[in-house]
Amino acid sequence: MSRIDCLNGTQRAILEEALSCHYSVAELANMCQVHPRTMRDWRHEKHRMTYESLKRVCEHVGVPLPTNLRILPEFWHIREAGRLGGQRHFQLYGAPPATLETRRKGGLISSQRFRDNPELAKALGFRLRQSIRRPRESAMLAEFVGIMLGDGCLSSRFQVGISFNTKTDEPYGLYLQKLFRVLFNLSATISARPGSCDGRVTASSRALVEFLETKGLIRGDKVRLQVGLPQWIWRKQGYQRACLRGLMDTDGSIYGYTHRVYGHTYRHMALSFTNRSQPLLTAVERVLKHFGFHPRMRRYQVSLYRGEEVVRYFHLVGSHNRKHCERFRSEARLLGSRRGTQVDDGDRLESD
Repeated sequence: MSRIDCLNGTQRAILEEALSCHYSVAELANMCQVHPRTMRDWRHEKHRMTYESLKRVCEHVGVPLPTNLRILPEFWHIREAGRLGGQRHFQLYGAPPATLETRRKGGLISSQRFRDNPELAKALGFRLRQSIRRPRESAMLAEFVGIMLGDGCLSSRFQVGISFNTKTDEPYGLYLQKLFRVLFNLSATISARPGSCDGRVTASSRALVEFLETKGLIRGDKVRLQVGLPQWIWRKQGYQRACLRGLMDTDGSIYGYTHRVYGHTYRHMALSFTNRSQPLLTAVERVLKHFGFHPRMRRYQVSLYRGEEVVRYFHLVGSHNRKHCERFRSEARLLGSRRGTQVDDGDRLESD
């Protein structure tokens, strides 16, 4: 609200003239829609009147507005008030007001103090970095890396997420939640988007993100970055097998297909891995060949088309995704196979 700059006796003279016209302080305050105390302060020129109030008083009293009246804009006093406040701060504390550098220094000191005294941080309502178990390299960790390369992501510096289908993969979502707890001693939450089948297992921990980065996982778009298998996965066959299981359980599929030869229809079973990262596709092909399979790569897909090799895959590698196990049994029954249908249901955690 605009103010007038006339604290040289002019403001007092106008209000005194209004009071001499049989107006009381309360009536003038009501006219200007302010408190009587404010009107008394204006009368003694303790504060500046608003331009609207001065105009209203002049109209009722019948006197013209003062000539050469200077109207001050809104917040005209902020700069001067800040200057005076800074001077007072310097007088009291002997230091300039906080800067970006001094605030940063204060934050570092507070963080160190809270790390040294967690109970103090908890009492004040601050949350400290959550500690995690840092597992050694193992088949279970290799499987987790395969899962992350499939449907997982390091969505930020503080969060790890794995997507799954709530309609078809609900048991697998529970398995993933258990995997976070067994590997990292960390609680993970399961959430679902309303009105869809999009589910997500999420663990929030900066320490976990930093640990996974040391194990070869990268923050960001995996397709754009064209990620591959971390080097430590190639050290042991057990790591390669477990990582392949994690990749297939997330980005793999099992299906039946038919073709006709000389009027006869033949049904077969296939296992495919689909991804748009070329280094990852090449790595899956390499691992499958290493274990004696005959994969075929087509653009974004690596597949096993021999039924007996799909059966051998479930014997050698296995699956922790119950959907894949049930699909394999179903296709095996349709093909009339009486062997190789005993596979893991996906609930067991193992570390070989």
